[in-house]
Amino acid sequence: MANAREACGSIEMMLNEDLMRDQVNAGGFKIPNDTLPENPWTEREYLNAVEWLSEAKRTKHINQHRTSYGWKHTASNRLMEKHNNGDDYYISNGAFIAAAIDLGFIVKRCAHAPRNAWLNISKTAGKLASPKVQVVFRCGGFLT
Repeated sequence: MANAREACGSIEMMLNEDLMRDQVNAGGFKIPNDTLPENPWTEREYLNAVEWLSEAKRTKHINQHRTSYGWKHTASNRLMEKHNNGDDYYISNGAFIAAAIDLGFIVKRCAHAPRNAWLNISKTAGKLASPKVQVVFRCGGFLT
């Protein structure tokens, strides 16, 4: 996690108090009559999101094929695969959105799912850097 911490400094310095505390909680963007606590995501969740987002390919325009909710799962899974150390790389939707805003991504609230956001992340960002080799047994031989 040292790389993520170096990339953004401390969570206190990076969080834009006016934007984050007023508009985002762990579930994502707040909705009217929201019952989720104000800012319960942890620094670890935020730094996990920063680590993955720092390496994610950006696009010029918003990608409306996937929301922050889907991306947070991809980020968590890819970090687990990358580090392969048994640690938990959970990221809440709110921590993911907060990190994206702090890193300068374009973030737009989804009209159809108001807790979630669309971001300018490439569709290919979720793919593994080095794909796993699939071995198939066919006609007495192995193909890769």
